[in-house]
Amino acid sequence: MKIKKLIINNFKCFQGYYKLDLSTNENNIILIGGLNGTGKTSIVEAINLCIYGRLYNHIISKKDSYSKFIKYSKNRNSETVNDNSYYIEMEIEIEDDYDNSTLILRRQWNIENKKINESFTIYKEGRPLDYIPKEYLQDYLLSLIPHYISEYFFFDGEKIKELTIGNNAEKILNEAVRKIIGLESYEILDEDLSRLLSRIISKNAKRNKLYNELSEKQNQKDRLESKIKTYQKKILDNNNTLLEIKNKKINLEAKLKKEAGIFATEQQNNQLIIQDLNKELYNINEEIKLICGEYLPFIITSDLCKKLLYQLKLEKKVHETIIKEIMLNDIKERINNNPKIKKNKDIYKLINDEFYNIKNEIIEYKEKDILHDLSPTDMEYINSVIENSIKKYNEKLLSLLKSKQKLESKIHIINKKMQTVPHDKYIEQYINEISSIKSQIEILKESKLKYEREIVSDEQIINKIVKEINELKGNIVMAKTDDHKVDLLNRIQYVIEEYSELLIKSRLNELQNKITEMYNNLSNKDDMVKDINFNKNDLSLQLFDYNDKKINKELISEGEKEILVLSILWGLSCLSDKNIPLIVDSPLARLDQKHVDNILKHFFPTASKQVIIFSHDREIDSKGYDKILKKIHKSYTLTFDEKNKIFEGYSWGK
Repeated sequence: MKIKKLIINNFKCFQGYYKLDLSTNENNIILIGGLNGTGKTSIVEAINLCIYGRLYNHIISKKDSYSKFIKYSKNRNSETVNDNSYYIEMEIEIEDDYDNSTLILRRQWNIENKKINESFTIYKEGRPLDYIPKEYLQDYLLSLIPHYISEYFFFDGEKIKELTIGNNAEKILNEAVRKIIGLESYEILDEDLSRLLSRIISKNAKRNKLYNELSEKQNQKDRLESKIKTYQKKILDNNNTLLEIKNKKINLEAKLKKEAGIFATEQQNNQLIIQDLNKELYNINEEIKLICGEYLPFIITSDLCKKLLYQLKLEKKVHETIIKEIMLNDIKERINNNPKIKKNKDIYKLINDEFYNIKNEIIEYKEKDILHDLSPTDMEYINSVIENSIKKYNEKLLSLLKSKQKLESKIHIINKKMQTVPHDKYIEQYINEISSIKSQIEILKESKLKYEREIVSDEQIINKIVKEINELKGNIVMAKTDDHKVDLLNRIQYVIEEYSELLIKSRLNELQNKITEMYNNLSNKDDMVKDINFNKNDLSLQLFDYNDKKINKELISEGEKEILVLSILWGLSCLSDKNIPLIVDSPLARLDQKHVDNILKHFFPTASKQVIIFSHDREIDSKGYDKILKKIHKSYTLTFDEKNKIFEGYSWGK
């Protein structure tokens, strides 16, 4: 991989848009100079962040640290111009066995309502890499540029210090060697195989239990199948018996029908008579309902109705008497006013006597109470209705009730006659036998139904047992197969152990040679170390002097420690088989001039096809610049000027 271009927009101390051409040719060095605080480390962080995002080591140690890092990485001055977008873009060249292509990586952040949204896009040959889902883009990039590899290609003075000082240095170096030579992958595989082997052995310990369960299930299945066969035989016998007694019942019914034929004919005739009587009874009931609906109240209250008629006649007489009195008074007045009549005493006396009689009659009726005070027309209507109801319909209702009673009596007599079975002993014997056969048939049917239910229930249990048996057989077969797996796993682990030993032997020898070669190129004559080896058992680093005596690493000088670490990192990069740019931030700060000269002469020109060095004037001055000038393809200088942050050329190289 080579980095061809880097674009930074509103990131950390870089306000606005900045583009760095980092492409190289046979001249493999890009030199970027700047005083402390001008942004050298920010560019290294931008490269790491663009490639690895949340996996960037410096910002994943604490919860929410990534969001905080991104939030505080935005250039503060860009906020004054309301520019909420900031991003990092890299153009890289990928070389592998299958494809040489150019990728553009763009990681962008936007702040909306104080919330940070990140987007990551990969472009290939100018087009988005859309055949890979967005959620897998990071994994795809990691397959090209593994994260652990970058730890030994992108480093600074702190990394060198970490690998040389403290109790953790040996552990870090050990992990690095294991990863680079590929031993860690085989160790992980061996651990996985051991866990798998343990699970298989633990599972096979239950094999005897599986056999016992299988035998028990098989016996249970056999018992149920035998039980079903017994039930099936009983059902067959039951069906034969049913057939026999049903035929017997048919024969008996035929004989009974023959013997009781006359009785049956009579019964049929009686049924027809009853049907006719019921029709007649129905018509009478309907007529009774009609009468009752209209006139029953009058019929029921006939006595009251008679009293009402009497009262109405009386009141009619009272009304007539009142009219008579009025007419009589009028006639009397006329007679009194007629002198001729008064002169004839006999006639006058006769008239007065008659008036007296009528007057007494009037007085008699005037003393009667008038309760209803109806008009003559109303009285006549009520009188007509009541008299018709009482006389006509009372007689008709009584007649209908008598007819109904007679019909019901006839029906009762015929029904009773129909219910009477001839007491012939011969017929009674047939009936008793048929009744007994019917009882037997019901018992046999119930018994058959019970057996069928038992069979269905047992078959369901058998189906369940068969599934359990098949599962047990499968587990037993798997257990037998697991024996082969155990043997295979043991052999694989043995091969891994042998291969790991060969790998350690071959790769460690190569690593030792590379480290020693570089160390000898970088060291001074006065340095103590001659050979650098690794213990093949624990991969610990061992140093030997010119007398082949082991040297305590803590006794060598600080300069020797730094060139030792650079040699180790160079050796690891050689063994990685990955063409990754070497990015070094302030690597020479603590070295003396002789060691610096050796590194400039022997390390940077050969460390990688692309070496990006971040330095200041005390590390690579004009003399140092001249030593690597032939290998420098491009150089830049970082300044504190916000408007002109980067310019081409190395300020201390002139």
